Amino acid sequence: TNFISMAPHASASSSRSASGVSSVRHPHPHPRRHSSRRLSSSLSLFSPKEKTSSLQASFPLRGAHSCFFSHGFVSSRGSQLRSLGAFSISGSFQAHVSSRSRGVVVCPASATAAIPSPDDSIPPPDDAQIGLAPDEEKETATAVTAFLMEVLGDKRGRAAARRHPAVLRQRATRVRETWRNLVDVLGSEEEAAICLNRATSILQSDPSTVAAAMPTLIEELGEADARRVVRGNPELLKSRANTISSTIPTLIQCYPHLYPGGRSEARKLVVRIPALLMTRDRTIAESGPALERIFGRDVTVRLVQNTPHLLMTRADTIVNAAQAVIEVLGYDNAKKVLLKSPYLLMSSESTIRSGIPQLTEIFGAEAAKELALARPYLLKTNGRNIVAMYQVLNEIFGSEKALEMVKKTPSLLRARPQTVRESAPVLQALLGDDVFAQRMDSTASSLLGIRADTIQDSFKTLSEIYGSSARAMDAVRRQPMTLKARATTMRDTVNTLGILLGQVRAREILIDSPTVLQVRAWKLKRNFKYCSDRFGVESAR
Repeated sequence: TNFISMAPHASASSSRSASGVSSVRHPHPHPRRHSSRRLSSSLSLFSPKEKTSSLQASFPLRGAHSCFFSHGFVSSRGSQLRSLGAFSISGSFQAHVSSRSRGVVVCPASATAAIPSPDDSIPPPDDAQIGLAPDEEKETATAVTAFLMEVLGDKRGRAAARRHPAVLRQRATRVRETWRNLVDVLGSEEEAAICLNRATSILQSDPSTVAAAMPTLIEELGEADARRVVRGNPELLKSRANTISSTIPTLIQCYPHLYPGGRSEARKLVVRIPALLMTRDRTIAESGPALERIFGRDVTVRLVQNTPHLLMTRADTIVNAAQAVIEVLGYDNAKKVLLKSPYLLMSSESTIRSGIPQLTEIFGAEAAKELALARPYLLKTNGRNIVAMYQVLNEIFGSEKALEMVKKTPSLLRARPQTVRESAPVLQALLGDDVFAQRMDSTASSLLGIRADTIQDSFKTLSEIYGSSARAMDAVRRQPMTLKARATTMRDTVNTLGILLGQVRAREILIDSPTVLQVRAWKLKRNFKYCSDRFGVESAR
């Protein structure tokens, strides 16, 4: 049990004599390390003589765990105090912090506390910090939904409201103010509507944050790059200006050997990976040195150059993941695997450790280790999912067939067991028993990881494209992987082929090679433009 003195005007001796306990310093020398924790605390203010006049309220403590009470003034650095009511306090106080529940009880050593009834409360804080009454919340949600439909159109507005229910709890006046600032910084309502459709959660941000973000981005990246980056990543407008402005200087100062070109080279990296602008400078500064302490300078440089996203990962996450990979595979193998799949360093250490025992149980120790080296993504798969998935395959195909399937297509172990249970009967009905049994021995077994409704929608679209379900069935049995394409991708591809090559030639290609339906329309246009520029339109066709 720790005791913290909250009486700045009272000496240690007076507090000891008043309450019978001594004051010691907070047990955490670096309070910022615990800034992410929400401590559910209980504040109790009462008078010894009038215990009936008491007030209790719960509030989350953030940042430094310190409060200051003196002469009727209440402040909480890094804290959010709910409406406690107007009260005046004089005297010195002791705070008792329980090591188990983190409950804080503040009581007067020798003081009088005039605490009014709850009806005499002070004005509530702003709308973002308090809840709304049910009727008012419903009215607010209706108003915000109407605003989204007005700005984005009926269909997109309703979809945005369903995707972001938290936006519906914002005041309509606050939402409109954020929208006006968004229009001002982007220059037109059309650009603002595009950004809002991609990132509706911008409306949860403070209007002043949105207003300050764009000028800071223009200052850091230049106007052309800033507008292009925001168009592709509208979430940047939710970042604070000081976070945005500190990213490039932090990269230059902490990694001069990685970005010898200075500001211009660091700016190119930020334009390529805009999410860095939303990352704390402390995270960027600590992640590289954490890697260097484990693997040395050369390996760290290669890792960060190949995967700059590591700079957005906390140092403790990187260290724990690296130690888990080393523990599972050994130091030399861990370096090879991490250079091949650096994203493992962003995974949970418990997930990395949980997969290998299950793989060992299925394949044996040596085979499991070789499989992990060849397919590092399996180390990102939770061990419980591996066990459950293998059991499902055993139930459907039998133990021998399941083992063969997993050896040929290890990615099956990453699929959701329930998805496989639902999709297997659908695939069997579409392909027929013989084709289903034959194709499941090949890479087509990856179709089991696709949801059943997606497979059914794809087959329905194929029937529309080929003119009948019989022709679609024939195409699927020749090329089962065609079912991996989404319905919208198929329709766009067919339309693009018709425009580029003509309807007759497009139909011939679809009959000969159904897998072309998996190619996205933009890629077809890009490749056709390249061929036509080089060989001419007719030769390209």
